[in-house]
Amino acid sequence: MLSRDHKREENAMNLSRLALVISVTALLLFAICVPAHARTEQVSSPDKSITVSVNIGKTLQWSLAVDGQEVLPPTPIALKLYKRTTLGATPRLLDVQRASVDEVIEPPVAEKRSRIPNRAEQMTLTFEGSYAVTFRAYDDGVAWRFETSLPGEVEIESETVAFRLNGPWKVWRTSTRKWNCSFESEYTVQPPAEWPADEMAFLPLYAKLENGPALLITEADLLSYPGMFIGRDQKDATLLTGRFAPYPKVEKPYRDRYIHVAEAEPFIAKVNGTRSFPWRVVCVARKDTDLLANDMVYRLATPCQIQDTSWIRPGKVAWDWWHANVMWNVPFKSGINNDTYKKYIDFAAQNGLEYVILDEGWSKTTDLTDLNPNVDLAALAQYGKEKGVRLILWCVWRTLDAQKDQVLPWFRNLGIAGVKVDFMDRDDQKVVEFYERMARATAEHQLLLDFHGAFKPTGLRRTWPNLITREGVMGMEYSKWSDKSGPE
Repeated sequence: MLSRDHKREENAMNLSRLALVISVTALLLFAICVPAHARTEQVSSPDKSITVSVNIGKTLQWSLAVDGQEVLPPTPIALKLYKRTTLGATPRLLDVQRASVDEVIEPPVAEKRSRIPNRAEQMTLTFEGSYAVTFRAYDDGVAWRFETSLPGEVEIESETVAFRLNGPWKVWRTSTRKWNCSFESEYTVQPPAEWPADEMAFLPLYAKLENGPALLITEADLLSYPGMFIGRDQKDATLLTGRFAPYPKVEKPYRDRYIHVAEAEPFIAKVNGTRSFPWRVVCVARKDTDLLANDMVYRLATPCQIQDTSWIRPGKVAWDWWHANVMWNVPFKSGINNDTYKKYIDFAAQNGLEYVILDEGWSKTTDLTDLNPNVDLAALAQYGKEKGVRLILWCVWRTLDAQKDQVLPWFRNLGIAGVKVDFMDRDDQKVVEFYERMARATAEHQLLLDFHGAFKPTGLRRTWPNLITREGVMGMEYSKWSDKSGPE
């Protein structure tokens, strides 16, 4: 038998062991609740004037400092998978990779600069769960994007993008209350607190800090994903958040040119699990003129996918719709007919215009092969060729998409220069994919592409430089029926 002293000693040892077990368990529970890798990583622009700070804690948050001043306080970023996990929630950092981007881009089609320096410092944070977030800091702005390495196809329920505008900010914003719009709007100038919570703005959005820099918020390399809108948070008037059109479930044609979303899925995108997502872009300007020179969106886009670009020749165009094909003092009845278009071609040739647009009316809107009986397309193309002027044909987007395999080779054989595509009026994932599909298809047939009624540029013209222009503003056409697009 053990003595009393021995028993007391054994009890004390057991209590010590129990205390140790409790302490270790508590530490393990604390490690589970609070990530052991909670820390801040930073990346600064080549000239060190712009710094992105990324806080890795219970959530993933980013902030922006310009010239030593924090202009955007920390806000979360996340990517929520439908009925699955949220990337960016309780992040567990595995690796940090840093690199310098230093190249010169030579655009095959004229841009603001013939040689575009692409210099940035890059930081890629890789996390447990097969995802990463890459940040870039340029001398004129910052950008970030999610990258995933997940098997199969995944559905994205939502993406968290937020910008906190504390202090004396003013925003210049567009306005819409619905996803279906022509992306043509007047700009409202106001403090964020006066922004009605039920209104969204399509990008870009301009924000100016009193006695501080200006920011232009947009996105780049938008591929197979919905475009981003911005709205004011319902409860916090200083917080602007990204919003995305849901993925269409049921679509219904409307009139002869639209396709409306009749029913939507409970997620915003259906994508390949291994991919890079669009760049979230914040351009920085100390003075407004800096924005005119900013080409970050082009720099961040996927490089050119066309091997031979020698056939792509932008130029000036005579536009028939602007004055409704009405001519005076001509020996024929003006309108949508051969004589009128020959006159346009003559005018273009005499004044150094490379192209003439045949806007709505040259064919049936629902069938591009059903020509207006007063229009001989082949004869007009030949007449233009003799004069050194080529034709661009207006098309309804849904008709062209349905008939592209039939009509694009036909257009090229006729010597048509390109197409003007109209009435998309959406930027959900399906319509974004139409933009990509049409840019690729027209490039394959060496046709120029002009998008009308389009969402903002996101760099697709770098990837497919035959996309020579897009209209997505309240432009000159509004002068025909209003004074909204005047110089004021």
